[in-house]
Amino acid sequence: MQHLVKSCHRKLVIGTMVASMTISNLALATADDHINNQQLTSTSYLAKALESLESGTYNDKVQSNILLTKLSQEGNTLAMFLLSGQYETGNGTNIDIQKSNELLLKAATLGSPLAQYELGKKLIKGDHIEQNLSTGMCW
Repeated sequence: MQHLVKSCHRKLVIGTMVASMTISNLALATADDHINNQQLTSTSYLAKALESLESGTYNDKVQSNILLTKLSQEGNTLAMFLLSGQYETGNGTNIDIQKSNELLLKAATLGSPLAQYELGKKLIKGDHIEQNLSTGMCW
């Protein structure tokens, strides 16, 4: 049950962030005709990745992994956070805990509050990572 609640909460938080990013981008487009097309494209990719991730089919989850990987390489911390979860659970890819932790650390270091919280929690619990209470509390 706790896993289900955590999953629902994560979806709500992520969905709210994407909606907020999309609204912000649309507001910028209205206010300034010179909007950065790459930023709008990143938001579109992120929305498509989330849509694919929520789908029940394996192929859609693989597509989500591809889109999130592209965005992660461009420095998108939300994509890094989501991709970290995919590698931890094997959702659309092979389980790779080391890669999951690396992506989570990178997103946290770049300032993602979601990644910082998740990394701190994992370090405190020793969840798929060496337990370190003091470092976990810092995150």
